[in-house]
Amino acid sequence: MKFGICCSPESAMNDYPKKADYVELSAMAVRDLAPEQYNALKAEVEKGSIITYSSNGLVPADVRLTGPDVNWTVVRNYCDEVFYKLAELKIKMLVFGSSKAKHVPDGFSREKAWDQLYEVGNLFADTAAKYGQTVVVEPLSYTEVNIVNTVQEGAEYSRTLNRDNFKLLVDFYHFDHNEEDWASLERNKDLLIHAHIATAKTRTRPQSKEDWAFFTKCLGVLKKIGYTGDLSFEGGGHAGELMSEMVVRMKEIYPTV
Repeated sequence: MKFGICCSPESAMNDYPKKADYVELSAMAVRDLAPEQYNALKAEVEKGSIITYSSNGLVPADVRLTGPDVNWTVVRNYCDEVFYKLAELKIKMLVFGSSKAKHVPDGFSREKAWDQLYEVGNLFADTAAKYGQTVVVEPLSYTEVNIVNTVQEGAEYSRTLNRDNFKLLVDFYHFDHNEEDWASLERNKDLLIHAHIATAKTRTRPQSKEDWAFFTKCLGVLKKIGYTGDLSFEGGGHAGELMSEMVVRMKEIYPTV
């Protein structure tokens, strides 16, 4: 299994975590880079100085995906721009959490919101397919969004869409926060191809024995279900030597759990 670090483009440029297998960048941050910053990042990726693989933060709050204010032209234009830029940076895995963009407004029909998300999913899958990319839906905690919260719900979303490049992610911070059933990972292991991890309480890197016990449990479950995807640490937005050492320790734990 490969282990990566979620970080900002600036952090990847200035303090790349050399012992990580890849970095996961924010799609929104990539979009907002000035042309000279984007070109500099692209040059480092092309040289192999920065190894990219995945992205998170796929859609900003102002690009509405549910509710009465969805503008499909805006959504399509955003996809065309951002998915292309991510492809230029050799990013193949697109994490679709985007809580603020897809949060269902009060009083809006849940049925209509789901219809919108199915249209979104197909649009994302179509656009990603042009660049050999895969989209993974990220179930988020009930405190952050009011739709697509559990692994089971994300799996049903993916299965209903039935697209080869629209799959499922488990984020163990959100999973723990929602007190989900661990058996749901076994039930939906055929769809799981990417994962996020951070400490259960503080959403940072592990420092205490309790933190590492949580990480060990998560790694053990992934190994038990025969998971063959990748795992990104998401809990700081930066890279650097501390993150590298954390990855080394996770790599040491994984074969033993």
